[in-house]
Amino acid sequence: MLLKAGKPETTPHKGESLNSTDTVEAFSYLETRIGYWAISSIVMYLSAEAASGL
Repeated sequence: MLLKAGKPETTPHKGESLNSTDTVEAFSYLETRIGYWAISSIVMYLSAEAASGL
């Protein structure tokens, strides 16, 4: 999403369109994986804090 917003005025050609789509998909995939990791880490941390608090 950041890449698309970075070049709003640029109209890609056929070849570039495929490349930027692949790049955006790769970043979206990474963001999803990092998001899941961050959420699970936060949940684990809060669970540990709650367990030690009890």
